[in-house]
Amino acid sequence: MRRKFIDGRAVSSEMNGSVTIIADTEAELLEAAVQHAVAVYGHQDTLSSASNSGARSRRLRP
Repeated sequence: MRRKFIDGRAVSSEMNGSVTIIADTEAELLEAAVQHAVAVYGHQDTLSSASNSGARSRRLRP
């Protein structure tokens, strides 16, 4: 199974994030990304805000 990740350096923001989040599933990755966005950036806790954030997951190669 390939793991998925979101690299904060690839997402445009005022704070220029540098956190990378890695997970086994898209759902787990999205949940962690939403939690991070709420805690650090003050975004609303909605899945639609995560999908509209411009963040795109990528697969890690073994």
